[in-house]
Amino acid sequence: MTARVGITVSDGKLRVEIDGAQADADGGLRQLEKLLADASAAARKLEAELPMALAARDAAALRHSRASQFPLSAVLPGRASRLRPSLDAAEATLQELASRRNACAVALRFEIGEAALDAFARLAAAHAGLARSARVWEVPHGQVAETMSAAPPRIAVTAKPFLPEFMVSRWPALAVQERDGAGIALFPGFVMTQRPGAVGGPALTDLLAVTLEAGEVRLPERETLPPDAAVVDHTWERVNRDGSPDRRYANNTRIPFVAYGCLRLVMGANHRRTFLVSNQMAAASFVKSFNQFQTSLRATSPGSPKHWHGFDAWPATGPAPVVHVPQPPRASAAHELTAALAVAIGLAGWSLSGPQASPPQAATPAPLASVAPEPIPAAVAPSGQPHIEPLQGSVPAAAVQAPAPAAVHPPAGVQAGSAGPAQPPAPVRRDQVVTRTGANVRAGPNGITEVVRTVPATVRLSVFSRAGGWVQVGETAPWGWIHSSLLDAAE
Repeated sequence: MTARVGITVSDGKLRVEIDGAQADADGGLRQLEKLLADASAAARKLEAELPMALAARDAAALRHSRASQFPLSAVLPGRASRLRPSLDAAEATLQELASRRNACAVALRFEIGEAALDAFARLAAAHAGLARSARVWEVPHGQVAETMSAAPPRIAVTAKPFLPEFMVSRWPALAVQERDGAGIALFPGFVMTQRPGAVGGPALTDLLAVTLEAGEVRLPERETLPPDAAVVDHTWERVNRDGSPDRRYANNTRIPFVAYGCLRLVMGANHRRTFLVSNQMAAASFVKSFNQFQTSLRATSPGSPKHWHGFDAWPATGPAPVVHVPQPPRASAAHELTAALAVAIGLAGWSLSGPQASPPQAATPAPLASVAPEPIPAAVAPSGQPHIEPLQGSVPAAAVQAPAPAAVHPPAGVQAGSAGPAQPPAPVRRDQVVTRTGANVRAGPNGITEVVRTVPATVRLSVFSRAGGWVQVGETAPWGWIHSSLLDAAE
């Protein structure tokens, strides 16, 4: 069942209410972290059970469908009714698993008052300005100074609205994230952070205990110059002590000295995040709006108007279903009994004809036609998760494995070592996997990174890497990551 969490700010304090139980900021946020972790663990477990339940339901449906059709319906008139209870039980099991998976979510409600709501709307507008900046980077470990002789290590990030997996709210977070989901996300009452490569779930911090500061960092830009960056000076690849270019080098490159906006987020003594923004004005506006929002939160009193804007109520709908149970399959008119009768008649006719007078010749067997099995419909649809999800956009065709090239033997009379056409290099052999059902391919090995593409069921893919429970897959090159619970080893 979806848990309900209310976030309230009044008298300068944040309070958390979980299914009717009150808690202070620190204890309530720790409980919210656990709720999100429990929802994720329950979803992974159910997603591992769903493909087996779907296969069992489909097998029962096919048995019942064949028994309901001629000639089995005429030969065994009571078989269909005897098979119906097992089909109903398999369908009920599948529907129950799908309902439990769709209920893995935490619904959030924020009550912060009218003034704080207006301030958060202004913060959202400033965040949109941050998103329009040509470049935003995170600086690992926050090692920046006002003036630097070289650019520090930087990781490109994106500013965008964001709602984490298993969270339902009318308020999307204002996020600054990497492709793998690492970064920060600002909610009206708390800050969610995820470090790069973090194995555990995200950490939550009381927004009133967070400090965000703006600054300026000047450095030589040796990469592509963002169009909205402010160039304040120039330097040279090779300079004299007085700063003039070294004339001994004919191809001495001129390098722009750029002023970037700097965001410093402090969440305790040992947790700091630093970001560089190409548009210095956008960075300063975002910090100003954030501090104004914090001031409004601290001034919120219990008597502030509620529900006037419609955003304080629980979300009108629950989480979007990520599992959609497909219709059961139906058997075609030709089934096993019909085929068995045809084979029996053929064998009987051959036995009656007797052996031929001439000695038997070794007949070359005709190659068997390879019939690809019809893929099972996808059981789930994605909400942005590493598991069984509704397919988004167009579905790429299943990968067709090309047969290995046959060995080329020299013709008669030609020496094996003589010159001839060059042989192609042997292809790299990689482990092969097959998708159990439709799934999303994600940019990183976790459930909060963006979906880069989708694949249907029964697609054969190559394995390029593994990380925890995630597998990096693709064809000739990596596409992204799929959770191992959705994959089977290819035969």
